[in-house]
Amino acid sequence: MSLLSPLVTGPAVIVLAACAMAGSAGPARMRGAAVPNAPATAPAPAPADARCLIVMTAVNGAVEVAGRIAPGPALTGVYRLEIEGRGNRIVQSGDVALAAGLEGEVGGARLSGRPQDYVVRLTLDTGAGPQPCAGG
Repeated sequence: MSLLSPLVTGPAVIVLAACAMAGSAGPARMRGAAVPNAPATAPAPAPADARCLIVMTAVNGAVEVAGRIAPGPALTGVYRLEIEGRGNRIVQSGDVALAAGLEGEVGGARLSGRPQDYVVRLTLDTGAGPQPCAGG
């Protein structure tokens, strides 16, 4: 079951591979391919908050949290993902560079518990200051 989580709360023991996923502080992972039949004039870039969102998925008594950026015009900036709950706090941040038409995943963790046990915030700064992402 996938949930777009606004604010969720609670206490916890966090189970993470490599403690807060230290490797996620790098650039966003890219998926997909450039759109082959793009129009001659590209649409104006979407605001950061319209392109990024928090995805929380319950899996066998655990919660997978991920920050996602939807495909669109080329994007560069910085993300910040904060996860709080069950007595713990995780902060991940890093650079984002996506070519036009690609989607990206920025930050993430696998935690024990349920989605409602956590408060998750994701911001994306593409030059106009940090903008909250959907679900954050």
